Amino acid sequence: MTIFLTPLAAGLVGLAALALPVLRRHSPRAGRCAHGAARLLPEPRSVFSFLAFYGALGVALERSTLSTTGSALAALVTAAALEAVVARPLYRLLLGFEGRPSSPLDALASERAVALTDFKNGRGIVEAIRDGRSIQLVASLVSHQRSRPIRVGERLVIVAVDAERQGVTVSL
Repeated sequence: MTIFLTPLAAGLVGLAALALPVLRRHSPRAGRCAHGAARLLPEPRSVFSFLAFYGALGVALERSTLSTTGSALAALVTAAALEAVVARPLYRLLLGFEGRPSSPLDALASERAVALTDFKNGRGIVEAIRDGRSIQLVASLVSHQRSRPIRVGERLVIVAVDAERQGVTVSL
């Protein structure tokens, strides 16, 4: 039996575990320590990728004319190079597509909104832009403007936000 199957299995199992959404961090910087010895430790993704490369290359090279020691040394150097040149840039590229967290709903205060429905009894639905995306919210007119008719397409200003109910108070 080959000695390279253990690092290959450990690397693949580790990478699979990191891919589980439950264990995945929301930010590439989350959980990193700004000081101390934690900065010197390699990322788990790098360790598991290196182990997977090392095991796979070791198995492939061991079947060639190289000895086990020669295969181990060649796999070690090649795995380190593949991790640095292929895997790290690929993961960095893929993490570039990771979504950014939304700003709090309270950030909509003083922003503009557009009426999507006619307001009846001072209530209707408005559209606002939050983090570059269009969102729809239940809206109430400020008390002194409730009797005014609001038509579809009218521009309003958000004066208060009720984040718990995901609604807003608007004014003309």
